[in-house]
Amino acid sequence: MSRTRSGKPFACAAIMACAAACGLSLSAPALASRAEGEATPAAARTVGVASPSPTPAGLAINALEIPPGLVGDSVYRMRLRVTNRSKRRATNIRLRFSLYSRTRSRSELRGGLRGRPGARADYQAAPVELADLAPGEDAEATLEVPASSMSEALTAGGEVGGVFPVRVSASAGGLPDQVLETALVYLPRPPDNPLRITTIWPFTEPPHQQPSGTFATDELVRLTASRGPLSAYAAALASSIAPLTLAPQARLLEELASMANGFTRQVGGKPQKVSSDDTRAQAAAALLGRLRQIAARQDVEVLPLAYAQGDLVALVRAGLLADESKQVEIGRDVIKSLLSATFLSEYFWPPEGALDVATLDVLAGSSGVRVPIVDARFLAGRRVEFSTPNSLTALSGSGTAVRTALVPDADLSSDLVSPSSDDPVVTVQRMLAETAGTFFELPYSSDVRGLLIAPSQRPVPGLVEPFLRGLVLAPWLKPQGLRAFVAEVHLAPSERLVYPPTAARNELPASYLGQVREARRRLTNYAEAVGSDAPTYRRFDRNLLVAESAQLYRNDHDLANAFLRSVTQELTAEYRKIRVSVSTRITLTARTGQIPVTLVNSSSTPVTVEAHLTSTRARPDPTTAGPFELPAHGAQTFRVSIETLTTGTIPLRVEVFTPGGGERITTSTLALRSTAYSRAAVIAVLGAAVFLVAYWGHRLLVRGSRGG
Repeated sequence: MSRTRSGKPFACAAIMACAAACGLSLSAPALASRAEGEATPAAARTVGVASPSPTPAGLAINALEIPPGLVGDSVYRMRLRVTNRSKRRATNIRLRFSLYSRTRSRSELRGGLRGRPGARADYQAAPVELADLAPGEDAEATLEVPASSMSEALTAGGEVGGVFPVRVSASAGGLPDQVLETALVYLPRPPDNPLRITTIWPFTEPPHQQPSGTFATDELVRLTASRGPLSAYAAALASSIAPLTLAPQARLLEELASMANGFTRQVGGKPQKVSSDDTRAQAAAALLGRLRQIAARQDVEVLPLAYAQGDLVALVRAGLLADESKQVEIGRDVIKSLLSATFLSEYFWPPEGALDVATLDVLAGSSGVRVPIVDARFLAGRRVEFSTPNSLTALSGSGTAVRTALVPDADLSSDLVSPSSDDPVVTVQRMLAETAGTFFELPYSSDVRGLLIAPSQRPVPGLVEPFLRGLVLAPWLKPQGLRAFVAEVHLAPSERLVYPPTAARNELPASYLGQVREARRRLTNYAEAVGSDAPTYRRFDRNLLVAESAQLYRNDHDLANAFLRSVTQELTAEYRKIRVSVSTRITLTARTGQIPVTLVNSSSTPVTVEAHLTSTRARPDPTTAGPFELPAHGAQTFRVSIETLTTGTIPLRVEVFTPGGGERITTSTLALRSTAYSRAAVIAVLGAAVFLVAYWGHRLLVRGSRGG
């Protein structure tokens, strides 16, 4: 059963609310406009408070201010703007306020009055008349409706408290009526046990920096501009009066730091340097500084994401356990370094909330994760049929000590990314009304209930600040940080992790993971040669982690492959900078001795290597094979003990390996000239000499005796 909130009835009972909330409202000035350059999301679905798109030939009605809730005997005040979009004068303009019967479920609330055909209003206020409007002219109006005048509708059937659909219509002579729908939350007095609510805000982006370190486009420049979407998002989080959890992605922070220090961009296929005092670099530095300020706040907790949102489940299945751990640990290290922030080490939010038992066991064992944040698609088990399940649930089936998981509310989380209305005031109020719907499901329960809201992508900036402010103003809610939320909220019934076939189909393919595995093998050998702190290794390692992102692979297959190829190609290029010097002729005058072998390193990184010598006509001493440290842009000469088996020119094969022989770096052949005689040759020469002496001596003696 999915966690989609559908068909769950609200309990019919007296609910108390905070009287201090009277008069507090969500207003349009507080709702920052959409960031410059940010596309307005299209309506994803029809919901109860959708604000219809204005008809060009008629009136348009927009909300400027809507109170989160109506408390006790206070007055419900809505502030609206009516605009004449027609080409003629609008006359006899009237605004009508209608209240409908209480909604019984969250799904009914999301369906709105369109889902209740033929519904009749339980209460209608006297119409408010506006002055005539010329074409293009607008006017503001305030609707004031005392709770006492709606008491019969609010308490119909003996029920007290609930969520009530509201429709405000604007009519003018000869022009089509326009309608705005929202929801009124009514509470007679303060609740004893408000609904706990906590939020996680991801700060992520796909990679903009190429494997080489250059920026191929100005997209990140646009996003980080003073009024760009990322800057607007950070500003909204910074202005929040509610506790929150910031979930930054380390790769994005590194790209911001790279821009702040001066960066290289591609212009017409040619690199162009941008200095650190350029306004574009300063904007990136300002955004990074803003994130540091947010992370330093007492009411903000920091939850690092995986370094490059790698496909953790696929990595574990492919046996790349070290890569899974790297995604987590490097992500944490970067957050600590660039944000100077402490973080929630016992919590972890995997990419797309995807998790299986094996991956959770690795996370718990290598990274100390105790409370994963899991998408509802990956959970199966008992559900409470008559209410929204708590976002804190018991977890079964793991082989580790992990017994608890957090599950974001799917509907409310997605509304922040793809709002159903272009009117931000209406959108935020509808979301708050839906949290009230959850509260009204079990109003008398002594259980501490809670909702987690965590958008999977960057939300619309104009919704973030008003939504967080609304959480504080709503009397039925108690905003909390993540740790406090987990400490207070009661566990939902036990659920177990499942991994649906649809998720498996979205994983990185096996063939691609095979290439990742081979690149990791080579990179591990390279680390043995240069050390894990070498800048080249760190860059190659980061690029491979980026290549492990399933989301990047799905959205930009070519870029993912470019990151993967860059690792193997640049490793090969680095190894080509190491060679054996063959310019010196080596001569050995004895059968045994030592010969010099010179290795040259023209790279900018010191390298430790081993050298193996082999020959069919000589016996090199294997104990002199290293390891040897080659300085950057330098050479190292070592001496090898050798025994020749023949004279003349002897070919010696020199193979250079990474320490331990994991990967061969280069191969070369040296020419050794041996001028030494072997023992057999010496004996043969001496024997011949003795024979010749004896022979000629004998002949001389014979010749002398004949002459006498």
